[in-house]
Amino acid sequence: DGSGNVIDSHETGQDISFQAAVSAAGSYYLNVDSTDYYYNSGQYTLTATTSEGTSGFELEPNDYFANAIASGTAIRGQVATAEDVDWFALNVTEVSALSVSFDAPTSSSYTDYFHVWLFDESGNLLASQATGQDITLNASAPVAGNYYVAVTAGDYFHDTGQYALTVTSSASAVAYESETN
Repeated sequence: DGSGNVIDSHETGQDISFQAAVSAAGSYYLNVDSTDYYYNSGQYTLTATTSEGTSGFELEPNDYFANAIASGTAIRGQVATAEDVDWFALNVTEVSALSVSFDAPTSSSYTDYFHVWLFDESGNLLASQATGQDITLNASAPVAGNYYVAVTAGDYFHDTGQYALTVTSSASAVAYESETN
């Protein structure tokens, strides 16, 4: 964006198409460059289009301020860099069970490209998992309030593909083991 925040980023050696959402009107910039190891001097074509509406996509920057999400509604995001943190907030109005469904762009059972974290309003970690494939985390929301999900790059590996995240809150007195215990 005009402030230098990375909205979306991809590494590729082939044709790609992707979507990103922005939160405000303004000037946005596209950058194409080569890696340190590979370079091709051939001509490429770049096409950018705009359309109204950001529903279903994360809005950058959300490294420090969470995007509000609705229960049961998927949102698409991308960990654009190894340092990128995508924050999402779900407001829970009653004692509930929380289900965090993470649909990874990768399908690796041995390489953790992502970390998915679930926190309560006080910053207590309720559940987390490092993964390279689709996962579901379950936890209790014992009080009404905001609950936060963070998606980050893995410890050693990173994938810039688009993931989908769905956080569902359902009224329940069932207590899941969660931190801090």
